[in-house]
Amino acid sequence: MSLSDRLRAGLAAQLAAAVALRHELHAGAELSGFEIATSALVAAALGDPSAEKVAETGRLVRIGRAEGPCIAVRPELDALPIAEETML
Repeated sequence: MSLSDRLRAGLAAQLAAAVALRHELHAGAELSGFEIATSALVAAALGDPSAEKVAETGRLVRIGRAEGPCIAVRPELDALPIAEETML
C-alpha cells in the first residue's frame, strides 16, 4: 500500500469522529477568552484529556513521539456573539 493510500485510509477512518467533534463544538460554541470546555474537548479528542493548560484557555498536546522535532498548530476555536435573526 502506497503512502498516499495509507494517508487516505487513515483520514477515512477518522472522518466520522472529526465531523461529530465539529458538530459538538459548534453546538456549544464559547466566546473568545472563555473556551474552557472547548479546549478540554479538543484535547480529549486528540488523546490527551489532561494536556497542559497554557494562556488560560489553551492546551499543549503533542501527537506522536515525545522526542525530536515537531510542528506547532494554533487553531482558533472561539465564537462571536451574534443575535440570530431567522424568519422561522
